[in-house]
Amino acid sequence: MEFPVGFKTWELDRQEIFDVKQKTLEPLRPKTGCTRYAIPVDLRDDWPDALLAADFKPSEPAAFLIEGLLVYLAEEDVNTLLDRIGKVAAKGSWLGTDIVGTSLLKSDLMASMHTFMNKLGAPWGFSTDDPESLLEKHCWTPHCSCVGDPDANYGRWPFPPMPRDMPGVPRSYYCSSVRG
Repeated sequence: MEFPVGFKTWELDRQEIFDVKQKTLEPLRPKTGCTRYAIPVDLRDDWPDALLAADFKPSEPAAFLIEGLLVYLAEEDVNTLLDRIGKVAAKGSWLGTDIVGTSLLKSDLMASMHTFMNKLGAPWGFSTDDPESLLEKHCWTPHCSCVGDPDANYGRWPFPPMPRDMPGVPRSYYCSSVRG
């Protein structure tokens, strides 16, 4: 990605992920114009000190992206992660995340996927059909959409969105939140 000169990015992930990413990026020799901090941590651990030690300024608004992670965590770990982000997120910061709906997680249509993910050692755990309440509880002002909603369609979903108040519909949520 092209970033303006002086832009900074912080990536927090497990060391084995960075090892794979480095092997993939190395031959490409990307020139991004930004400073990249790769911080090897497990996000279930206490990571804010490592972020702060890497020149992160909690007094400045920042963008946080949690993608493809929450479903693999226990509910307690999700709440702890959101609490920790809240401790370093300045007013005006942005948080983007995807959240699997309980209706999707428990759908009979997902049974074979659960079996497959369990065999991989990556069982699914966390879900909610009220992502707004989860994020509001952690002091974020969320806007959450589902696949097919006008602001989450991107021309790829040919079907009309199902109303959110229709129970039992398997859903996944895309949430964009601002720290107030």
